[in-house]
Amino acid sequence: MGPRTTERAVNYWCGALQCGPVPFWPPWMARSQASRCTTPMCSMSIGEKFAMVCLEAIPHPVERDDVHDELTRGGKEVIP
Repeated sequence: MGPRTTERAVNYWCGALQCGPVPFWPPWMARSQASRCTTPMCSMSIGEKFAMVCLEAIPHPVERDDVHDELTRGGKEVIP
């Protein structure tokens, strides 16, 4: 989570979208840089029935699969 959000805000947003949080690390951020801003992750858009996401921007395969699977569980058509 970046410095400009809180766990409470993330959980509220996930509740509104009826999905669970799926943390992942963008390619420019080392796992040790948890406080760095993640604003450049603008390669995802979630609508009511679909989600457009640049899965290739998530470098770790397990995290990529987790994001895809959670969106699918939430009833979203995933548009890569």
